Amino acid sequence: MKRFFSFLIIFFAFIFSISSFWHLEQESDRDSPEINFPSPEIIALRTRIDNILEPYLTKDYQIGLKVISLTTPQVLYSYNDEQPLTPASNLKLITTSAAYNLLGSNFIWQTDIYADDDNNIYLQASGDPTFTAKGLESLFKAMADSLRYYRSSRIRGNFYVDQGSFHDSAIGYGWRTSNLSNTYSSKPTALAFEENCAQVVIKPTKINSPPVIEIFPVDTGFEIVNKSLTTPWKKEQNIIVAVDSLANKLVISGRIWEKSKPQWRSFAVQKPDLYALSIVGKKLQEQKMIIEGGVHYTSLREEAYQDRKYQKLFTIQSGCLQEVISEINQKSNNFMANQLYLTIGQKVGLAPQSHIYIKQFLTQNKIDSTSLTMYDGSGLSRYNQCSPDLLVQILKFMANSPDFTGFYQSLAVTGTTGTLKAFKNPLLANKVHAKTGYIIGARALSGYLMTQDGNLLAFSFMINKEKSQLNNFYDLAEQILLELVLLEKATQVY
Repeated sequence: MKRFFSFLIIFFAFIFSISSFWHLEQESDRDSPEINFPSPEIIALRTRIDNILEPYLTKDYQIGLKVISLTTPQVLYSYNDEQPLTPASNLKLITTSAAYNLLGSNFIWQTDIYADDDNNIYLQASGDPTFTAKGLESLFKAMADSLRYYRSSRIRGNFYVDQGSFHDSAIGYGWRTSNLSNTYSSKPTALAFEENCAQVVIKPTKINSPPVIEIFPVDTGFEIVNKSLTTPWKKEQNIIVAVDSLANKLVISGRIWEKSKPQWRSFAVQKPDLYALSIVGKKLQEQKMIIEGGVHYTSLREEAYQDRKYQKLFTIQSGCLQEVISEINQKSNNFMANQLYLTIGQKVGLAPQSHIYIKQFLTQNKIDSTSLTMYDGSGLSRYNQCSPDLLVQILKFMANSPDFTGFYQSLAVTGTTGTLKAFKNPLLANKVHAKTGYIIGARALSGYLMTQDGNLLAFSFMINKEKSQLNNFYDLAEQILLELVLLEKATQVY
């Protein structure tokens, strides 16, 4: 009898398990998405890329790579793609895509000029990155003409530059202090001229006499220590320009040959806010304007200008956002990227909180920003972090955006424009629109690629290795790009 009952228990348990399995299988068939299996071509592609990366998969290299098809929801290749890595200038893809969406593709910088009842003038700076040395004369002539028209040639009060929320923005955390005098590390400010850079020109004089030193665009606001001399010997020429990282101070040393052409050096201004005031004061003075109270900084809330005591006199407008984004992505312009980053914050809320608003934008568009850490908009900080997966998500989002054409055209093109001119292989010519990235210890390349059979892919490739220049990165990237360009049936699934 016990055997009979045991048999019944085992029999009904078997029947129940078969029934449950059939039920679960039916539910699975109804609820689960269709599984796309990779084609033999994609399987072979993955093997070839594995072989390319294999020599670098050591403890010293951190590598992340993701490639997807934008035609079908298929991952063509992924390795360590969710790992946060230092993206260098690939961070600009996040800054510029956020700008399209948070500022709008028609955004322009507006620098408004106000007057109050006490004869003070207010320049409400907006972070416009487009005031260049070539345009300073026309800019200040138009400003002086307008001030004369609406007021007079004599400003009996003060001329105030209003920095908005830019004044308490601390960009530079994680920037290498040894690079702060280089033009690619110029600091962002609410009012900026010539990307907060200047040039010093050294002209030879008599033998054993100090050369003539001049500063452009405005020879004011700097302390110059001239320790250099003019030499009769060409082989002794060796001019050194040292920039004090804490002040607008230049130390010129070395020798310049008596028959030498003028020697030019460019540098980032270390006190750009004070230099901007010097430029405003001198250029208006050249236009025969008299400012009795001098030029100073202030910071008023936006709503303050709605008070009846303030009258808007005129507005200075920049070029369009697209021009700036193209300069950022094609030429990797760090200064413009940081100005744009802080502009996003100032227009949405506060400039120092730009990273918060950008993360909110990503979250609202269902882009996982868990891997993202932003300390600037350019990628200069070695503490910036994001994953290849995040960059590919953004590239995919932009591919479905109304701003895709502008975004796509803003990127460098292999063998043709910007930082991708270095890729000379004819098979890659015009096939890749992407952004490069480089700081010591980090290299990156992310963007779009068109295969030879006309399929558009999005990819992100990043390598980190502490203190390394990773000089072979372009060769490695080119091998991978060639594999992708030559891929056939990239969107075929089984």
